[in-house]
Amino acid sequence: MTRLGKTVLALAAAAAVGYALVVSLFPSWSWRQKLTVAVETAEGEKSGSAVVEVGWSVDTFNPGNPGRAHDRLRGEATIVDLGGGKYLFALLGGAEGLAQYVLLDKAMLNTSMAERGSALQQVGLSGEAPSTLYPLLVTFTDIADPKTVKRVDPDDLDAAFGLCPDGTGLNDAEAPWRAAGLIWRRWARWQASGLTLDAYKAKYEGRVLPEWIEALDRMITPRDRSTDCRRLKAMTLTITDEKVTEGRVEAVFTKAFFERWRDIHKEAIARGFNDPYFKTLLANLMRGDFQRKVK
Repeated sequence: MTRLGKTVLALAAAAAVGYALVVSLFPSWSWRQKLTVAVETAEGEKSGSAVVEVGWSVDTFNPGNPGRAHDRLRGEATIVDLGGGKYLFALLGGAEGLAQYVLLDKAMLNTSMAERGSALQQVGLSGEAPSTLYPLLVTFTDIADPKTVKRVDPDDLDAAFGLCPDGTGLNDAEAPWRAAGLIWRRWARWQASGLTLDAYKAKYEGRVLPEWIEALDRMITPRDRSTDCRRLKAMTLTITDEKVTEGRVEAVFTKAFFERWRDIHKEAIARGFNDPYFKTLLANLMRGDFQRKVK
């Protein structure tokens, strides 16, 4: 073998060893998950879905913090077109960790990241997300104006989208949780807690133990939504080999929409961080809640 050939083989071997070393020091797992949101409406069922790519990795070589976990996400929020310029958005926040809670047995949540990551790479794995794990849902009264963003209560879509064209649906008089400034689930927890509203809000907004919330949830019965105009039927999560969703956010929002959102935020910063804007839902959102790309 020539000297050049030996050099090439040596470099290839070194590269292989180096790659194996990197893999052993920084193990990683990735999968694609598809979130499908189905809504029952007076016009029939309407649904939307989006595929995102999730990546997990572990830094086992960080002297200051060995075993530190990292995650990454690429994709878009799930969008359901309800017609008439009304859209429901299931945002991306928390999507990196959602699959393990929806698709894996509870016992597996106490296993290593390697075991959970490997399990989540099984294409075809599917499950329905419980309402307690739903991502943040929002809509815009005017899809061209970021200031019109509204939180959507998964148990009360009529609060955000209004009554049906024929006047049927859930009105404010039939929804005491709206007057209390709560989504239905939090209102039901308050009713089960036996606390005053102020005391409940103080406890809920503070650092509460999950067991306290779970105890209240066990006392809650599902709300009868038979009179609602629109009902969130289900959220299903599936591990898939489909392509990551692209372009749907741009199909709904114009470039001017995001430019206006940026300007609103800059104007509020110029007025100071005590500006009322920073207490709004819009101030707590970012473009990454709707769309994340790998640069």
